[in-house]
Amino acid sequence: MKIKQIILLLLLAVSFYSCHYLEPKEQPEPIARVGEVYLPKTVILNLGTEELSAEDSTNVVNNFIDNWIEKQVLLQNASENLSLEETSEVDKKVLDYKESLLSHLYETRLVQERVDTVVTENEMVSYYESHQEDFAVAEPIVKFFMIKNDTEFRNSNEIVNWLSEYEGNQNDAKLTEYCSLQAITCYTDIEQWVAASQFYETLEANGSTTGIALRKGGLMKQKSENYFYLYKLFAVQENGVYPFEYVQQRIQEMIIRKRKQDFLEELHKNILESAKNNNEIEVYEN
Repeated sequence: MKIKQIILLLLLAVSFYSCHYLEPKEQPEPIARVGEVYLPKTVILNLGTEELSAEDSTNVVNNFIDNWIEKQVLLQNASENLSLEETSEVDKKVLDYKESLLSHLYETRLVQERVDTVVTENEMVSYYESHQEDFAVAEPIVKFFMIKNDTEFRNSNEIVNWLSEYEGNQNDAKLTEYCSLQAITCYTDIEQWVAASQFYETLEANGSTTGIALRKGGLMKQKSENYFYLYKLFAVQENGVYPFEYVQQRIQEMIIRKRKQDFLEELHKNILESAKNNNEIEVYEN
């Protein structure tokens, strides 16, 4: 074959593939249109209606299409009737939000990858002792026991005896059985500090605390609109500094939050320094 013929065939082949490559990609089959905007059928296929009945599936698809059409009509009317200044402001807000979202996602990923979230008890105790002013009592806290019934208590003396046994080892069999089989509910974690507001809420007395004194003593009775309560306060703290065990979880969160803040400050500093060193930043004179 002559050289000229070979070159001609190569040119024809290149021309054919180039034209084929430059052809616009086939658009997905539309299922609805508003103006120049089309709703692809593939979107409908991904609505997850496979397990629905034919009627329910049709309703879901029709509702989706109706909502899409309503949204597009509104958007297109808005675009036609808003001023250039107004649409430019929207574009600016969208860009600002995108930039903020990208930065936040990047920072979040780095924080998750690089910030240690393990806090030892020694670290927490040290923080607690050096930041006492942050843990001043703002709301009274209590340790308490409570039994809730839908009928008036007839055996409160027995419960007093059971409770005295429970205080010693938190394992009195009769009290445990009573809470399991006869009471609506019992609160038995007498070593746990809770906020006074939580204590009142447990007694359904958060709206009115008249007659519920925060003082240690014997077994007390309280009645709400529908229920009867027996309760006893084992400890009350209304001033001073919160006990370490009460704020331990809060201290852990504070330490981790401080680590994250320090990491982000260092990250911003390093990124800026790197950009400067690589001549990626230039400020032009006005």
